[in-house]
Amino acid sequence: MTSLTIDSCSKIGNKSPKVVGQYCPNLKLDVLKNCPLIRDKGIEDLFYSAGPILTEVELQALHISDISLKIISHHGTALKSLAVGELRRVIVREFWVMGIEPSVRGMPLDYPSWIFGILLKCGKKLKNFSLVKCLSVKDLINAVPSKAPCCNSLVSLTIRNCLGVGNATVVVVGRLCHKLTYIELSGLLCIADEGLFHLVNNCEANLVAMNLSGCVNITDKSISAIIKLNGKSLKSLLVDGCRHVLDATLVEIWNSCWMLNVLDISKCGITNSGITTLSSAIQLHLQILSLSGCPLVSNNSLPLLLDLVQNLQGLNIQQCPNIISRTVDALIEINPGCDILS
Repeated sequence: MTSLTIDSCSKIGNKSPKVVGQYCPNLKLDVLKNCPLIRDKGIEDLFYSAGPILTEVELQALHISDISLKIISHHGTALKSLAVGELRRVIVREFWVMGIEPSVRGMPLDYPSWIFGILLKCGKKLKNFSLVKCLSVKDLINAVPSKAPCCNSLVSLTIRNCLGVGNATVVVVGRLCHKLTYIELSGLLCIADEGLFHLVNNCEANLVAMNLSGCVNITDKSISAIIKLNGKSLKSLLVDGCRHVLDATLVEIWNSCWMLNVLDISKCGITNSGITTLSSAIQLHLQILSLSGCPLVSNNSLPLLLDLVQNLQGLNIQQCPNIISRTVDALIEINPGCDILS
């Protein structure tokens, strides 16, 4: 057996992960979700036995704490992908709990060191890291030590709906992770342009996908900087709900983007002027475009939307009160194969 998923098994407890670790020598993928009886002891026993062989692990809605993250950072030596979510008992812990190397000991105790510890201890192989709905996780407070090693294996990072995460965490990620190509920082109400500037400026690789949906405090400044630096590689940009993203972002797309396939600018401050700019970017080959909840886009942009929709596979213009049904009919007529939501 190389993979195992245990999902929503209310009677499964610590013994099962222990047995799996002991008797499944070829296990590579382990998913444990919605099993409230699995606690730190179960994760400990699993990783003591299977830590050197597990490459992908997902832990969702378990009754585990920082102790489990400590175990993973010590024994998950083969990990390439780690996803954790809805772990309400994961809180700020001291650096010694994570067993961080002596070169970074002595950091203040208010540092949420388990994230830092995983990036350091698993940094040679870890490619994907996902943190979802961990509401107890707070923002990092202090700078990363200058001698801290980089996590250059990490290419994909997701931090979603962790309301305590802000600019300081994003700065730390930028300091440690230079090879990111897929970044999702969605539903983070505390991050702003300052943190994104630092993250993007430290990325040595070219970004392929960026998702900042629901980050209500970011503006055109940081989004334009991201596009300018990564326009030749960026294929997907999602800024749904970023209300301070305006037409200037579309101007930068016009200037810099060549590979963009997916663009979500729903609930942003986009106007007809921005649609004019986007429609004139002849180098673009957009496949998916979402303008949902953009009240400043109106029927006056119909000729421009007709140009855009010709090559689209999907267009979302829901909750655009100034686009009438006649406009939608015209768009469908020009490209019947396009999935139009209105």
